[in-house]
Amino acid sequence: QKTAVVFEQASLSYSELAAQVDHLARYMIQCGIRRGDAVGVMLPNCTEYVVVMLMASKIGITLVPENMTISPRQAVTAFQVTNVSAVIGWYGVVQELKEAIQPGQCDIQLWLEVAGNGFSYLESPATESDYEKGKCSDTYILTMTSGSTGDPKPIELLQDTKLKRADATIATFGLESEDVIFAATPLYHSLAERLVIIPMLLGARLVLLPGFTPEDWISAVTRHKVTFTMAVSTQLRRIFASLTESPVELPSLKTLVSTSERLDEHLRISLINLLQCRFYECYGTSEVACVTLISDQQSARHPDSVGKALDYVDIKIVDTNGQELPSGETGEIVCKTSLAFAGYYRKPEMTASAMRDGFFLTGDLGWLDGEGYLHYMGRIKDLVVTGGISVYPKDIEALLVQHDNVRECAVIPLPDDELGERVTAVVVLQDPTMKLRELQRLCARELADYQQPREYIIVDALPRNSMGKVLKRELMAQYGAEAG
Repeated sequence: QKTAVVFEQASLSYSELAAQVDHLARYMIQCGIRRGDAVGVMLPNCTEYVVVMLMASKIGITLVPENMTISPRQAVTAFQVTNVSAVIGWYGVVQELKEAIQPGQCDIQLWLEVAGNGFSYLESPATESDYEKGKCSDTYILTMTSGSTGDPKPIELLQDTKLKRADATIATFGLESEDVIFAATPLYHSLAERLVIIPMLLGARLVLLPGFTPEDWISAVTRHKVTFTMAVSTQLRRIFASLTESPVELPSLKTLVSTSERLDEHLRISLINLLQCRFYECYGTSEVACVTLISDQQSARHPDSVGKALDYVDIKIVDTNGQELPSGETGEIVCKTSLAFAGYYRKPEMTASAMRDGFFLTGDLGWLDGEGYLHYMGRIKDLVVTGGISVYPKDIEALLVQHDNVRECAVIPLPDDELGERVTAVVVLQDPTMKLRELQRLCARELADYQQPREYIIVDALPRNSMGKVLKRELMAQYGAEAG
């Protein structure tokens, strides 16, 4: 009878949750869905999403979660690539998906609509013996890499992989059955999925947020006495701003983990002082989960690092030929971990090209210091090569955000007839009337000549995906086209 899930004003006990999972499992089986089938999911954060996740593991089906904000055409393309045979979608979305399917594009056997009052299906007479149960070796989740536009790249995660990732998080942070775990990011993403699985393994309590605002986040932590959560860096910036404006104590919060992007040093220190809880930052990708971790105490000694490799991870820095580089030299970050994905779904050549000798090629730039701490320098594709010299955007961004009037910024390469690429700073200002001379003087004083931004573009906000990562590709496409 212990509370399993809290969502808005309602809650489910473990026995109630188990009954709903069993009911949905029987219904899916009666409708012809079997172990190994793929089921598309387009739902907002809701209790029904949790039921779907547990049902899928119970009967061994594969979930293909999609972002509610992408177009029906993009979702249908993703479902086609992953051979989806059923779709569980929010009311209204299902009809849009049906209309977006072209003749012969998808063979959807079952459409299951979810509304605010639960699932729209009838009682099923199916029995436990009617179906084969799921196994740890089954493909559990096919998660799309950021965007899902163009050719989708589904990351294949087994039930065993998701279990190991949850177990690793439990062990790393010492989580227990009395903890209250908070999920406040979209459930179609690996981070929130892990935050759902963790309390189910522990018999702890899951608090699920329908959608993020800093005020709702703070209110939920306070009201439900949340003890552990993981949040993306953009959420933490907004939470800090809200707490600074309207101070609220969060005494229940024992551990907070920041993911997605490294916080700037000033914000990190201020947030740690404000919250008075254990604070960590981690680095990783959906393919390999978290591979490094750094605590608040370690951050004080290594302010520019994303941490050391976790016990089950091996990290190297390699050059363009795959040769390992010594400490202090910048190259591609590659890693080997027992929590790695099973590959890109039905894309063996793409999977092979992403691996080398058991190491996953992250596409990220970084370097290791003498103590083994990793320093992240950005995506390889974001590197600016100006006049034949490589410029790392992170160096410039770290400097610009130190200015009191810079809210956030992104440094990108734009085409240049003379230099090949020019360093361009896209900046969000607190006060848009500020003279750019202040930023130019700051960079002239602190940066080498070849690092100087040749152009400053002032914008109201940076484009970000649902996990808070800046979409530099969009900036480069927009302003590169304008320059052209």
